[in-house]
Amino acid sequence: LNGSFIHFLLQFFPKSNICNFDKFMKNTDESKGESKGESKNLDRISNSSQFFQPSDGEPIRAVITESKDATVVAWYVKPDQKIYPHIHPNGQDTWTILSGKGEYYLDQSGTTKTIVKGDVAVAPVNCVHGVFNNGDEPMVMNH
Repeated sequence: LNGSFIHFLLQFFPKSNICNFDKFMKNTDESKGESKGESKNLDRISNSSQFFQPSDGEPIRAVITESKDATVVAWYVKPDQKIYPHIHPNGQDTWTILSGKGEYYLDQSGTTKTIVKGDVAVAPVNCVHGVFNNGDEPMVMNH
């Protein structure tokens, strides 16, 4: 990145708000082939497919990463499997559907809405959510 662009960014994002700013701005370990501007923090990117765990029982919640601020989970839900309706009292739950389809639970009485590949389903704090895979292929998603 050129210096003018960095200066432009700093007008809106103080140095303390930029992830790994100091590592990003200075030369890092050149013996490892890193050059100015490259971040050592490559573990921030994961291939979610390595976390999917097909199961004949209930779908498995595979944690990709977890911190005090967020948890990222991979789900592999086979046809006719269900993530039972539930709530999260302390945080929103957002699902990104990567493949397949299902019936997304909206309340305890069983009201559903179809969700498909490309949809993002958001359950605010204390809102019921879950899914039943009524399709012919696995429903794969991250949240």
